[in-house]
Amino acid sequence: MPPVGHSRVGASSAYRWMACPGSVRLSAGMPNESSVYAEEGTAAHELAEKCLLEEREAAEFIGQAIYKDYVVDDEMAGHVQLYCDIVTEQMAESGEGALLRVEEPFHLEWLHKDLYGTNDACVIEPYGTIHVFDLKYGQGVAVEAENNSQLLYYALGAAEIVGRLFTKVVVHIVQPRCDHPEGVHRTWEVGYKDLYEFADKLREAVEATEQENPPLVTGSHCRFCNAKPVCPKVKQELMEVSKAEVKDDGQIVLPAPQDLTSEELKAALDMSGLFNTWVADIFKYALAKAREGQEVEGYKLVEKQTRRGWKDEDKAVETLKTILPEEDVYTKKVLTMPQAEKVLQKRLGDKKEVEKALAGLWEKPKGDLTLAPITDKRTAKTGKSTQQLANEYFKRKEG
Repeated sequence: MPPVGHSRVGASSAYRWMACPGSVRLSAGMPNESSVYAEEGTAAHELAEKCLLEEREAAEFIGQAIYKDYVVDDEMAGHVQLYCDIVTEQMAESGEGALLRVEEPFHLEWLHKDLYGTNDACVIEPYGTIHVFDLKYGQGVAVEAENNSQLLYYALGAAEIVGRLFTKVVVHIVQPRCDHPEGVHRTWEVGYKDLYEFADKLREAVEATEQENPPLVTGSHCRFCNAKPVCPKVKQELMEVSKAEVKDDGQIVLPAPQDLTSEELKAALDMSGLFNTWVADIFKYALAKAREGQEVEGYKLVEKQTRRGWKDEDKAVETLKTILPEEDVYTKKVLTMPQAEKVLQKRLGDKKEVEKALAGLWEKPKGDLTLAPITDKRTAKTGKSTQQLANEYFKRKEG
């Protein structure tokens, strides 16, 4: 059996620690408070496990507490059911003899004693294809299936179940709450040889984390690292890229954007995401320290400002109705487009009927221009000079 608890080099953080081996040691012991979103995700996974193992519909659990008193609502039931349907459909497609493994623990001890974890779900075709599923319940960033370190780690775990007697692996990401051009279900196929080439990289990365001075490397993976506030490499690179100067009195002076060269501007933009999350994480880190009773020089813990609210809304309504006309007691607001879709989906049951009902009632306004990395999939637009904008303005005004 795999060791109990979370691995220091687990699958969910593989993207980070494979890119930056030093992050493992640096983040050890750092505050990592569980958020309501993480708890919601855990609840969704537990619901999915129950549905698949007990062969029940997610809707049967609406109103029941699943995890830490987290109660299943209509929304969660719908999203989890979509995931379960995808898994069970794959079982049907894989045919007789296919095996379904749910929340299956594994241990890659032949690679390293610290490589272990648990797969969300696997559909195994004996001597054929292994399908590895990962439920992503978050609605923030869309996750790609291709070359996904976490899924390849899981795939190695699934391969151990069948003693490596398989031909290929198909990894599946199901992300019901996040928009993606390819939809909520994305797949990527990896062959036997490529999977075990990844295993070699995994071993090398784990061994790198155990070096006396494991390397610290900055990059897009830094956004997932809770050691950003104390990382010397992040601080060094932010200072270099920003061209910041430190005065004799310790004051940090940043250059004006117009004083940066094209190369410096690009470097600063490349690091802007990291800088923003670093500043946010600095605050979270300091707040966690203060909550633990540690002093944060120059700062103090205070209560957030709040707004007045009804102790009991029903009693408030009763009282207000004795003084005001009923129409003045309530406010009305039309449903948003996404809210209307959800309500109509429950009422009509068929997505095509919902589209038909809403046809011609909505529009998607053109978005304002913004900057995005060259790798972004959206079509590039051409900007306009100040003179062109001025000419267009006066034309509209004259017209």
